[in-house]
Amino acid sequence: MRIFVTGGAGFIGTHLCKKLTALHKVTVYDNFSNSNKENFPVMKNLTLIVGDILDNSHLLDSMKNHDVVIHLAAKTDVVDSVNDPDNTFQTNVQGTQNVLNSCQFHNISKIIVTSSAAIYQNSDKPIDETNNLEPLSPYGQSKVNMEKITLQSKINYSILRLFNVYGNGQTNGVIANFKKNISKNNPLIIFGDGNAIRDFIYIDDVIDAIILSMESKSGIYNIASGVGTSINDLAKLLVALSKKNSEIIYESARKEEIIFSVANITKSQKELKFHSKIPLNVGLKIL
Repeated sequence: MRIFVTGGAGFIGTHLCKKLTALHKVTVYDNFSNSNKENFPVMKNLTLIVGDILDNSHLLDSMKNHDVVIHLAAKTDVVDSVNDPDNTFQTNVQGTQNVLNSCQFHNISKIIVTSSAAIYQNSDKPIDETNNLEPLSPYGQSKVNMEKITLQSKINYSILRLFNVYGNGQTNGVIANFKKNISKNNPLIIFGDGNAIRDFIYIDDVIDAIILSMESKSGIYNIASGVGTSINDLAKLLVALSKKNSEIIYESARKEEIIFSVANITKSQKELKFHSKIPLNVGLKIL
């Protein structure tokens, strides 16, 4: 199988390609805005193309002779989306439209699109795929729009709504930031009171979900552990694992932050046969 991965040099993409290249021919298409070309590992069965999904002509030429597209390329920073929403929408919506157009032109048999838990509204119970989509940030809204244009296409699709992914090689996100501060003996900074709940999922489980979705029928799926952890508990667990005495300090909450974000993963378990295998306390130990 010939697989085309947009954003394949990023955190998720690098882990994914290491797994895919064992069995398939893979093309990575990335502009390296969120990664470093010099740090991208050399892999057999992999072709690297430096390109931007907003460059429609280059994207179209690059995608020919592939069977499946895995679309990871995106602007993912919530705060950046608040400060510059146009840039986020241009990449996440228009860029996705370009990817879909190229898929249709080349008769691609399947596209896998990564969405986000940021599309959901605040909830007091686990969120399933039928919950209302009321994002608090421009980033979340850009992912809603991205999903809509994917649904309007005539391509066999899987939309994977990823919750809080973490793992080796990650450079941003709450776990990566906490780990960085601990290593530098700096305080851990929590925005708000720390009682916000998140659903953390280890990178290997996410890769398994992407691969399982390659052969699935069209559908939208939450990809998560299904287990909630407060930011306070996360910070305390990381400090305990480090065997350091890092200080935890609190700053003002961000208005675009969701308070409760835990997934109901029944649909992905039933239809994708997906199961989260690595609990948070285990995943943090192997970072």
